[in-house]
Amino acid sequence: VAHSSESKSVGNQIKKIHFKVQRAHLHLFDDRVFIAEDRAEAKKQLKMNNTKNPISKRINPWLANILKIFEYEVSAFRAMFNILFWKDPILSYWAMMFLCCVMILVLVFPWRRFFFVVGVLLLGPQNYYMNIIDWYRSKKAKKKDEQRQSLHLSRSAKI
Repeated sequence: VAHSSESKSVGNQIKKIHFKVQRAHLHLFDDRVFIAEDRAEAKKQLKMNNTKNPISKRINPWLANILKIFEYEVSAFRAMFNILFWKDPILSYWAMMFLCCVMILVLVFPWRRFFFVVGVLLLGPQNYYMNIIDWYRSKKAKKKDEQRQSLHLSRSAKI
C-alpha cells in the first residue's frame, strides 16, 4: 500500500530517524561544513546530487541520510575507542577520574538500606500484611484441626 502523504514517505522517515540519532548523541558528532538557511542555495554551492542518472537522483538522498546515521554511530564508537585505549589522554584521564569517584561511591553506599527501601517500595507493606493474615489463618486452622481431633478422640473413646 503506497501512501501519498509526505509524512509517510521513506525519505521523511529516514530523516526523522537521523534527527533522533543526532538528538540521542546530543549533537556531539554533528560535523556539518556549514549551516544553510536556504537549502536550494546550499545544494547549488556544494554541487550536491548533480548526477544525470535518474536512479541515483532518487536514491542518493535516502542513502545520504542512512550513511549519516551510520556516521554518528561510528563517531561514537571511535570516541569510546579513543577513551578506552588512551588515544585521547585528556578525556581518558577525566573518564578514569569519574570511574574512580563512582567506585568510591559504590564502596561507601549503604546497599543494605537501599535494598530494604527498594524492597518495601516494590513489594509494599501489603505483602507483609498478607503474610500476617496467612499466619493468623493457619494458626486458626491448626486450632480447628486440634479441636476436631480432640472431639474425634473423645467420640472414639466413648464408643
